[in-house]
Amino acid sequence: MDAAERVMLAASLREVLAGDAAAVPALLDELGWAEVMADDPAVATTLLFAEHGRALARTTLLDQLVLDTLSDVLPQPATAMWWHAGDIGVVMRPLTDDDIVAIPSGFSVLAIPASELEVAPVRTIDPDLDWYQVARPDTGGVEAPHQLELAGATAHRALAAELVALSEEILRLAVEHTSTREQFGAPISTFQAVRHRLADAHVSITAASSLVDAAFDDGTVISAMAAKAQAGRTHQLVSANATQVCGAMGATYEHPLHRYIARGIALDSILGRWDALSAELGHVLMKEKTPPRLVEV
Repeated sequence: MDAAERVMLAASLREVLAGDAAAVPALLDELGWAEVMADDPAVATTLLFAEHGRALARTTLLDQLVLDTLSDVLPQPATAMWWHAGDIGVVMRPLTDDDIVAIPSGFSVLAIPASELEVAPVRTIDPDLDWYQVARPDTGGVEAPHQLELAGATAHRALAAELVALSEEILRLAVEHTSTREQFGAPISTFQAVRHRLADAHVSITAASSLVDAAFDDGTVISAMAAKAQAGRTHQLVSANATQVCGAMGATYEHPLHRYIARGIALDSILGRWDALSAELGHVLMKEKTPPRLVEV
């Protein structure tokens, strides 16, 4: 897929994701997204979840992506996915009694009717999210360690792409603010301390974006974990630097900065925060002795 095609697809996705979340799957079908995914899954997934982040969308696209990976091993078709988020398990939308929830449990995966689960609303740092806490059964299910690994890697790559896009939006807002805000007769973006923070954010985003691309090329579980860890770390760094340079204005509820920060913090909690994933990667690398080279520098 060339650069011009990517720009056109990104514009189409922005239109799709700007509307009603419930209509997104049908609109993607009209767009022929299944064919795009089949032709170039790496670019399609990156574009889709990057635009999803920029739009601050609330859809079930991540559920659908992972459920497609697990469809061959589930005892019955599932309509929602259970996610490990910090200390709890969540589903990312309200459930009905007709829903079947896919729940990973160790090396197995269960498909449980929503009517048999204890579901309670959960408050996150992002008030726009409509997440629900669900207790996970301890035993049972179909053993599918390989499929669960693939599903986890698929989710890590998609989440990494979305976190990078959120970081890009945060940096864009910081650049916009510092370029128009003046002190001592000059834009504050000309001050060395501000420029250093913006430059650090840009470098971290570039590194995270390169690692996302490398994770798709490499296709392994460890590269997907690395991409998600770096994307989460980048989001934290960019958020801290943007908050610093935007000052009190960026901390107000009226300024959009907090929305991209809060959404990224919530998404980073899914399937392991960046610091937990980094520690897990460290254990793996210590055990294997030979670290993989994902990006040439």
